[in-house]
Amino acid sequence: SSAEKEYEAEIEFGICTTTLDRGGEVIERAGARDVAELTGAMIDAAVATFRGTYLQKPPAYSAKKIDGDRAYDLARKNAPVRLQPVQVTASRLDVIEWQGSRLRVRLICSAGYYVRSLADALGEWLGTGAHLAGLVRTRSGDFTMDQAIGLEMLDQRPAEAASRVLPLATLLPGLPAITLTAEGASVASRGGFVGPSHVQGAQSLPKSGRVRLLHPDGRLVAVAEPRAGGVAGLLHPTVVLE
Repeated sequence: SSAEKEYEAEIEFGICTTTLDRGGEVIERAGARDVAELTGAMIDAAVATFRGTYLQKPPAYSAKKIDGDRAYDLARKNAPVRLQPVQVTASRLDVIEWQGSRLRVRLICSAGYYVRSLADALGEWLGTGAHLAGLVRTRSGDFTMDQAIGLEMLDQRPAEAASRVLPLATLLPGLPAITLTAEGASVASRGGFVGPSHVQGAQSLPKSGRVRLLHPDGRLVAVAEPRAGGVAGLLHPTVVLE
């Protein structure tokens, strides 16, 4: 969930909604500019301002917490929703198509980025108002839509769908992997501390950060991290998977 995400989004200008997407109620308000006045150059200039790192205000209808309450619960009660801007990064933001009142963009962004807020900010920047009309997440971390299966396959060809399930060992590719001995795998699977004698070969135990602990046959046994405030050279399984 903390990895960067990639999206294809469709933004409609000239219409604002309470939730900043098509699921909300339309807000009747006059824009400073008519949508018909927008040009490709104006769209490109607006999009360019939201590339890189900046402070983004989360939507009122979001799961952010305010003094223990979800922001969307407060918004539904018409209570004040005061959310602080959060630093986000759009490492890539490209225009795919601009036609009529609709803009399609491709976006690669940091975790915690709200595409609805981007749509709203673009509408405000251009003076027409806007909302998020459609959104498809095409990548989350190292996993892409190409690896996904459709509901039709799941419903009508369950055996084929099962064959497409990714092994646990392929998950969390960003974490270093340490292969354990059979004894080490047994210790880790019970949540015990793993030491140098439990590791195959000359692999060294990390001093910081999380690692994947693998069974000798390659299965993912646990996610572990160095023991804090205790004996050096030990890994503590924080998530045990078998």
